[in-house]
Amino acid sequence: KVTNCRNNGAISGTYRVGGVIGALGTNVATAADMSNVSNYGSVTGSDYNDGLAYNLQNAESIGGVVGSVRDRINVNGPIVNYGNVFLNGTGQYAGGIMGYTEFGFLMGENGSVRNEGQICGYDSTGGLIGYASRYNEQCIYVPDGSVNANTVTGSQYVGGLVGRIQVASDLTIKGDFENTGDITGTGSVGGIFGYLSSSYQDSNKQWAGSVMIQGNLTNSGN
Repeated sequence: KVTNCRNNGAISGTYRVGGVIGALGTNVATAADMSNVSNYGSVTGSDYNDGLAYNLQNAESIGGVVGSVRDRINVNGPIVNYGNVFLNGTGQYAGGIMGYTEFGFLMGENGSVRNEGQICGYDSTGGLIGYASRYNEQCIYVPDGSVNANTVTGSQYVGGLVGRIQVASDLTIKGDFENTGDITGTGSVGGIFGYLSSSYQDSNKQWAGSVMIQGNLTNSGN
């Protein structure tokens, strides 16, 4: 459980960088209850290179509140990011709340999520979440009243809510979300989702499903 936490300082790094938490559940799926969590400091992810070409590491999983999550966040109270989030270079996964979530999403009906900071990334950049995947979840509850209120800029997969979301089953998205910020990119750009797919394929398995939205997903940005 994470509650009543606030960060005011600037945070920087290369991998799994967050205003409050860098990584939550790195080896096993770990859901977390969160309430009254805020970040006011800038969060910056930059490529790392010690001068040797084979040691280059691109910035990855940069979030205003959490850099990387292996499971969902249960929202039990307000979660707000006021800091600017910058992913410098050609890395991936930058979001106002979470940069990357492998098996989860923001879930809950008892608290809102809001991003007030400017988000600037490269691949998979979102007002709330950069990249999200869920292979077994049938329904995602976006907390009612969730908002992205600032600009989101990236290259490909850029969205007001999520830059890129990949699921492997029929999916229903419930809740009320509003984007009021301008969204800018060069490929797969949307006011709500940059890229949304309910199919997945690898060398052993293939899934396909449908997506249903129940609620109000509103975009009033450009």
